[in-house]
Amino acid sequence: MSPKLWTDVYDDGFDDIASTPFPPMLDSDIENSNLLAPYLPSSRAVVKEALTMALSGMSEPRSLLELGAGDGRFCVAAVQEFGLKLAIGLELDEELVDIARTKATECGVPVLGRDAYTSKPPREQVGASIFESGDLTKDFLARVHADIVVVCLLGETNTLPTVRDVILEHYRRGSRILAVLFDLSKIEEMELRASSPRGGLWLYYQ
Repeated sequence: MSPKLWTDVYDDGFDDIASTPFPPMLDSDIENSNLLAPYLPSSRAVVKEALTMALSGMSEPRSLLELGAGDGRFCVAAVQEFGLKLAIGLELDEELVDIARTKATECGVPVLGRDAYTSKPPREQVGASIFESGDLTKDFLARVHADIVVVCLLGETNTLPTVRDVILEHYRRGSRILAVLFDLSKIEEMELRASSPRGGLWLYYQ
């Protein structure tokens, strides 16, 4: 069976919402959520805008790490449409991890185990993805280096010491940090370089 386009696999109707680039689930009572972030999938248009902004002007970007990967749409799009060699999605919800792996496979994006990770994927490597369930204290993150880090977590979560330290470590290594839905303005060290005119996307890098 031929691989499907990620835009077809992730066709969930959000692009038809003109008033906001994010789904109406934002109106739910997320203050009472016990998660690092509720599942709020971005529209395909937002995914494209975000990755285009993050990759603009970069020389040979190869890898992406997403904190709060949901159903994997940023990771799959990064590999299939934008040509990255490796996209790593970290998600607490094991059911969403399974969904992400299934959708990546539908799109012809190989799903690897964490042991396949290399800190700098070679140019000739076929684009692939890794989806893991777990929190931000995993040793796995200590050896991950990504050119782009996508942060899809609640604003309050982003200021928790463990989360902030992970974000800052990558920022200091030279990664571009792309915040989705909630900005990272409370992490004072990071410099804002670009943002979306319609809101909801912020890009930080040195």
